[in-house]
Amino acid sequence: GITDDEIELITPLPENRNYLDFMYTVAERGDGCEILMAVLPCMLSYSYLFRRLSAKPESWKSKYRDFIDDYADDRYAENCRQWCIFAQQKCGALSGTEQEKLGHIFKRASLLELDFWNMVYRKHTGKRKEKTES
Repeated sequence: GITDDEIELITPLPENRNYLDFMYTVAERGDGCEILMAVLPCMLSYSYLFRRLSAKPESWKSKYRDFIDDYADDRYAENCRQWCIFAQQKCGALSGTEQEKLGHIFKRASLLELDFWNMVYRKHTGKRKEKTES
């Protein structure tokens, strides 16, 4: 029952703000390979996490079951695999220095993705997980 306009007024939590700022910076300043390295961790984490979640019997009755099924689907996992192959083809011939830079972007995006999921965990359980390095 929330409108798009109402969503726009919500202040993102710090974990979301950090992730959004990072993604915007890479999108504005980066090239195609850098953007790929920034978005791949999100795609891959959704596939991994939702496939695991889908296997849990308690998820079968979840009101989010359709959402879970979308990301747990074999086609989504195959799309992730294809994107990884594409990234390797697109970025694999770059110099060692350029690949190292891409590795840093991938790692940073992965840690921000982890912070995002830890935020969800904390919100859901009230527990604080150990802070990831940035």
